[in-house]
Amino acid sequence: MFEKQFYKLSAVLFFLMMTAAFLLAIFANNAYGIHINAFLMLIGMAIYLYISFLFLKDRTKFTKKRLLVITLLLFLLQLFILSNIITSVGWDCGILLGGAKRDLHHVSHHINHYLSIYPNNLLLFLIERNLFRFFRHFTDSISGFAIMDVLNLLIIDLTIIVTALTGEKLLGRSYLLPCYYLAASMLAFFPWIMIPYSDTLGMLFPILALYCYLKGNEDASRKSILYWLLSGICFGIGYLLKPTALIPFIAIFCVQLFRSKSDFKRQLVSFLMQLVGIFCLCSLFSLYSSHQTDLQLNPEEKTPISHFLVLGSHYAIREDGEELFGTYNTKDVTDMLKHYSTKEKHDHSMNRYHDRLQQYGPIGYLNFLYHKFKWITGDGMFSWGIEGNFIKEGKPPVTATLPILQEFYYPHGKWLGILEFIFQSIWLCILLGCVIGGIKTANTTISILRLTCIGMILFLLLFEGRARYLIISLPFFILLAVYGYQTYLPKLKRAN
Repeated sequence: MFEKQFYKLSAVLFFLMMTAAFLLAIFANNAYGIHINAFLMLIGMAIYLYISFLFLKDRTKFTKKRLLVITLLLFLLQLFILSNIITSVGWDCGILLGGAKRDLHHVSHHINHYLSIYPNNLLLFLIERNLFRFFRHFTDSISGFAIMDVLNLLIIDLTIIVTALTGEKLLGRSYLLPCYYLAASMLAFFPWIMIPYSDTLGMLFPILALYCYLKGNEDASRKSILYWLLSGICFGIGYLLKPTALIPFIAIFCVQLFRSKSDFKRQLVSFLMQLVGIFCLCSLFSLYSSHQTDLQLNPEEKTPISHFLVLGSHYAIREDGEELFGTYNTKDVTDMLKHYSTKEKHDHSMNRYHDRLQQYGPIGYLNFLYHKFKWITGDGMFSWGIEGNFIKEGKPPVTATLPILQEFYYPHGKWLGILEFIFQSIWLCILLGCVIGGIKTANTTISILRLTCIGMILFLLLFEGRARYLIISLPFFILLAVYGYQTYLPKLKRAN
């Protein structure tokens, strides 16, 4: 009884949220840099859907072997594009890469201070540093950005494959191609392929964790325990790269909590094994961090989570007239860092958050959240170019054979609007698919996907948020979009 009611509630909430996101993205879009009128958006959606239906008309011959071959060709094309647009990056991404490349043997005070404040980036820094150490044995001529950008591409392509395999497991064999097609359309060439940061580098692990969880559920042997443990380990890696990667695990827990008790023992074992995987991985990493000697981290400098509530409630207008809702604010950060201990920082942040809520008032704060919701969910470029000192557009890369591509990808490129039009159209088609299948009461796994997307959006509404933070959950939106289209559109519906 409670199980069905819970599924219905999550379906209704997801449907309302996706409907609002879809309609507002078309008719009341305030996303950063997106200035496309509703008519053009609808035309772009129609073109993409028409091409999709033609491409997906016959998908019976699409096999996993062909999937791998297509991915290899895709990777080569991505490398070509990347060789023409690769450049230095500012903000956190550039800080980490620069520090990892520069401080191979002795970590500077600047990096120690940065990682003490933001320990959530520690694993990424260590990965980059050890990769640079490895490649230094062979050559010093490869840039740090080149190494990490190639890794970024590999992670993105693996995410596309795992998303397709998860879709096949959820919906049936004939949906391997639609899931792959939609994932590749959204992820293979979107501008974030050139930004090797935790948003894209962490994207693989939540969807891989879900895939392992599903494999464990369908396996009746003792191997299921191994799959569930691997699921937990993937969640743990994702969490250390991007804490919001843990939201799907919370969604799984919520769904299991309301499921019928007929298989209670198996549900309990799966949850405990995932928890063991997360706990063991995070504990081992914490143990390593506290005993390593390369970095001199100060736990008292750590940013409390309450600080991100403060950032998430800040409104500002940039010099170019673009509005910012709940994103990074230098004054809030500077004021927080004036306090030494973590407790003092937490108390300061909570006081400022309380003051800010009082300034808004109930109606004002709800109005702010409404605009922030539009700002986050309406951006098919996912806050491209919004960060301070985003990319350093200097001379073209030495490897550039088609430098005109920079005009499509760089934030101030002449033809960036074309790329915005393409990816905004694809994103709107994803939202539409979520709306179409949103109201239908579905099985356990679909409910997990829905709760993950709901949880991600609610988290970003309360805490520091921008559309970029949705990237890690894009595979979940993509699967729900394919589920929506296959449920109601005859051209996509085939017998498994």
